[in-house]
Amino acid sequence: MGFKLGFFRLGTPTMASTVDRAVVEEENETMLARARELLPHLGYPVVQAKTCLYSVTPDEHFVIGSHPEHDQVAIAWGFSGHGFKFVPVVGEILADLVQHG
Repeated sequence: MGFKLGFFRLGTPTMASTVDRAVVEEENETMLARARELLPHLGYPVVQAKTCLYSVTPDEHFVIGSHPEHDQVAIAWGFSGHGFKFVPVVGEILADLVQHG
């Protein structure tokens, strides 16, 4: 049994091609301290630590719209690590953009 815990709005801006994927002990300690703060009876060790990436727009808003040169193409991106929650409605918006503009 386990759970996933991650930093949000922390870290160093990077690109997928240049990211440092090494997890340093200080990051593990910070994460474990936060986990114990939230779950004081936590007794399990860290079993895995990974560097994860997600896109963030400067204002943290989604970008949804038609391609500037091809109206039949709709684009959605910049979901700041939580876009999966919005997949159904974003799909409807994209379909509407493609069908009706």
